[in-house]
Amino acid sequence: MYRKPGTSGVLQGVLSGPYTGGKKLVDAAKLSRAARQRLADALAGRGEPSVIVHERAPLGSRLSLGTWALLLGLFAIATLMAIGFGDPRARWAYQPAELIAAYAIAATLCGFAILSLFRRRALATGDALLPGRYLLPLDAVEVPPLGANGDQIVVVTPLGDARDVRVRPASSSTTKREELVILLDGGAEIAFALRSDREAEAAVRRLEHTQRLLEELTYNGDLERALSNDPLFDLRVDASWGSVAPSGPVTTRAKHETAWLHARLTTAGVAALACALGAGAFAGRNHMSDRALYLRALRAGTPEQLERYLDRGRFYRAEAEALRDRLLAQREELARRSKESRGRHGGDLAAPRAEWELTAEEAAARRGTYDACLASLRARAAPDHPEVTRIMEKLVTRARTTGDRIIPVRVEAAVADPPPGAPPSDHATRMATTVWTLERIFSETCPASLVKIALVPAAPRQPDGGFDVKLKISWSAAPTWTLPPNPPSVERRPFYAMTTEIDVVLTPPRAEAGDRATFHLTMPPPREPSMTTRKRSLFVIGGEPTPEGTFDDRVYAAMSARAFDRLYDELHGLLFRGDPRVPLRAAEEEEGQVPPTL
Repeated sequence: MYRKPGTSGVLQGVLSGPYTGGKKLVDAAKLSRAARQRLADALAGRGEPSVIVHERAPLGSRLSLGTWALLLGLFAIATLMAIGFGDPRARWAYQPAELIAAYAIAATLCGFAILSLFRRRALATGDALLPGRYLLPLDAVEVPPLGANGDQIVVVTPLGDARDVRVRPASSSTTKREELVILLDGGAEIAFALRSDREAEAAVRRLEHTQRLLEELTYNGDLERALSNDPLFDLRVDASWGSVAPSGPVTTRAKHETAWLHARLTTAGVAALACALGAGAFAGRNHMSDRALYLRALRAGTPEQLERYLDRGRFYRAEAEALRDRLLAQREELARRSKESRGRHGGDLAAPRAEWELTAEEAAARRGTYDACLASLRARAAPDHPEVTRIMEKLVTRARTTGDRIIPVRVEAAVADPPPGAPPSDHATRMATTVWTLERIFSETCPASLVKIALVPAAPRQPDGGFDVKLKISWSAAPTWTLPPNPPSVERRPFYAMTTEIDVVLTPPRAEAGDRATFHLTMPPPREPSMTTRKRSLFVIGGEPTPEGTFDDRVYAAMSARAFDRLYDELHGLLFRGDPRVPLRAAEEEEGQVPPTL
């Protein structure tokens, strides 16, 4: 057992020999590879002899600090990127150049954290000497961190110069309970912090063994025991301390393999690279935010949203301008078709008279005609869609009470940029034909003088200006050139095809949340080119398919006709029972009601 405080009397050292001579400075870079590896293994606890006491920062805590710093830097970068990202209302949708400094600081924090992790990793592997203070069986060793130029000067104090050892209360720190103090010849001291009484007892017992070992190795010369207990045996056996001293001859052996990690140039390089990456992250974030704004405008598919993007957009201005101009042209065409649809039945656009403005006789007459319209509507209604029937009844009732016979239909079209050589789009004409045909069939249930389905401009007016849209058709297409997998009767070459998606929303008057009928229709492109259409299709522009036009023009015309035939079938199935009915072209021509064409 030891005595505290006071003298233990377990370590008196020796008077002479290889384990005396005072402090020795060792340039770690000049150690032989074998000697350096033995010393590194002993200090790291991977080999013999084992350390009695040591003072060094736990490697795990340093790794944790570097990890937390890295996470903090990444979080800062992510937060900076998220501020205003893709938000057209945000002031920082495009961040100002002043924020480059913030990105650079966050990136530098990440860079130094990664460098710290690499440095700590290098210290835990190979022949790296872990910085710290170590008490070995024959020496006290102090290992400093690597210098800026990769130098590491190790201080070795042989324990043969020890004259006493004590355990005393710590005086320099509130976290240390006790410290082990070794008194050297000449009055100098070496102190090591102790974590517990048990560690103090173990250290004193091992120092008793050190005293016996010093005497045996000094006076008996047992080389085998010296080799197993002395990691610096190679220097002591021939007293070659001068060859590894910092002031000794310059060696041509390379510095430690990881010394470059601790060099000033490495630190400066990491800082410069981090600043460059921070600036790149700033530029990339603004580019991605711009793309998010552009995609938001594309999803909206309206000239107003594209114009809003063009007010601030930077990288996709040409594409946005082209699409905006195309949508404006389509809107003008639909507005013209809307005007034609409204004027087709006598051009009666006089201001409607509400039911309360009528005389009793006029109100009764109107109610009778609308009651007949409702009865006919219920008789022909589709049994699978009662919600549609209820909405149509409300629309007819609204027409009776307000005198406004128009059921406004709004069409929104979004067509992706066509590939080179694509046939011209004719969707505006086909969409107008769809509404016109639906209007003709509905007039067989309720005369157009009572209720009329009509196109309105794509941008509805304000509520006080009319056009409270009740039937909304959103049409989008993605055209492409497609190679048929195994064409049976045509040459193997790409043909023009497109994927078409249609959303239909039917809304009653004074609609509440969820009070509407909707359906979604997707028509994938055909696997092979085909010019086949329905015999009575109204969507083959100009009448029955003819051999005029190029191969691609005829394939596209037939494909578009089939898509709009299906759309009309779905709309007919929502409103009426039975198979879809379409007006005959011959009858229409005799009545002078020819479907609109471009």
